[in-house]
Amino acid sequence: MARVLVTWELGGGSGHVVPLRPIIDGLLRRGHSVMAAVRDVGRAAAAWAGLDVEILQAPFKLGPVKDPIRPPFTLAHLLHDVGFADELELAALVGAWRAIFDYGRPELILCDHSPTALLAARGIPGLRRAVMGYGFICPPDQSPLPNLRFWTKPDPAKLIADEAAVLARMNRVLGRFGAEPIERVTQIYGDADATWLTTFEELDHFPWRGKGARYWGAWTAASGKPPVWPRGEGPRIFAYLKDSPVTAAVLAWLAKSGHPAIVLVEGVDGRALAAVSSAKNVRVERERLDMGQVAAECDLAVLHAPHGTTAAVLLAGKPVMLLPVFLEQGLLAHAVCERMGAGVAGPVVKAEAAVAALAKLAASVSSPGGGECTAAARRFAAKYAAYDPLAANDALVDDVEGVLMRDVGTLV
Repeated sequence: MARVLVTWELGGGSGHVVPLRPIIDGLLRRGHSVMAAVRDVGRAAAAWAGLDVEILQAPFKLGPVKDPIRPPFTLAHLLHDVGFADELELAALVGAWRAIFDYGRPELILCDHSPTALLAARGIPGLRRAVMGYGFICPPDQSPLPNLRFWTKPDPAKLIADEAAVLARMNRVLGRFGAEPIERVTQIYGDADATWLTTFEELDHFPWRGKGARYWGAWTAASGKPPVWPRGEGPRIFAYLKDSPVTAAVLAWLAKSGHPAIVLVEGVDGRALAAVSSAKNVRVERERLDMGQVAAECDLAVLHAPHGTTAAVLLAGKPVMLLPVFLEQGLLAHAVCERMGAGVAGPVVKAEAAVAALAKLAASVSSPGGGECTAAARRFAAKYAAYDPLAANDALVDDVEGVLMRDVGTLV
């Protein structure tokens, strides 16, 4: 039997730890031991309650970087802002990860959004590395790194210089630990023993990834409260909202629309919620809902473009209104709304325009046939109608065991 260390370093929400549960459960059921080094031990403990997993605190950068790159254009910029800007700090983080590896003695680290863990694992004999997650956290190995804000035109020479600076820091840190240098920033991903893309091709943040990529699909936990829809007229609307410049306006529109709506909120203050506090057609929730049932029963969803929830709604054949806040959400919104045509994206800084787009989508959904966005969402759902997340999970665990057995005899 093998020892597997699951890592989760970046990101502050539950979007990573929840989908990891079936993978961890599958490994445990097959007799492997699993440890986890995660950013938020509380979320992990709640998401993995009942599983025999030793949970450790993952090393990660605390506080903002002294010289942030705003806005970030490339992966090098993103890494710069999460700990790769300062050689001493990066070396300390790498050393902390290596201490965890020494403690746990894993045969495999399964990295979900963990670039520093991937860097730290280089040069350690016998330690296999695997990358798992949706497209944005499993970037393709390429150089020079592309401008992810493709709608802008930054200075190409500046981007190349910034990338070279990050690469130089990474190599100096690798040298401190006796590891060989790398030629590209993304080589820490490209040299992994396996990459498991838990998304669909249409939802890949990097559509240029290449024909050899294998997509395993996306799954979200079915656990959660069943939705209870309030009374109202027109399409059922599910909204999963956090604090943003347009949240209050969207909530106010939902209250005035008369449409039955369920709003799941995180970090939304009382002033924004005041608009729906007395609206009989809006039900506010703060606890996790059964997304499979929500997606099946709603007619459209309003989201900030979180990957798992967006995928769940589209798999049910329902269109989405996306209000991206961060870069990765913007790339997913572009994939869904521009490449697929299964929704509309609203500007998160322009409340009036966002509300107008939502009203137009709701009217379209109410029309005969459901409109073009509904038709596109239904095509996506039809394409993946046979998709079975349980079977995909079992197949992925098979692949994990295949990596463990590679070149070392039978461990299972």
